[in-house]
Amino acid sequence: MCETFGEGEMRRNVLEGYPASVITDFAHRAGSDLIVLASNQRSFSATYAGKITKGVIIPARVPVVVVPPCHN
Repeated sequence: MCETFGEGEMRRNVLEGYPASVITDFAHRAGSDLIVLASNQRSFSATYAGKITKGVIIPARVPVVVVPPCHN
């Protein structure tokens, strides 16, 4: 699925496998400019990152943005 935002575009895909390696492999193959991940429900700090988040950040060849979950 692809949506256009001004001059940019955002794609969403559903993939299967070990999340960290699937995300980084897909981002590399797709020529992605950025990876955006949601942090888990615990507080996110520089000293704590979940296993999957760390597994994406370390091998990623593009910037990774980790956003906190929404609290409504």
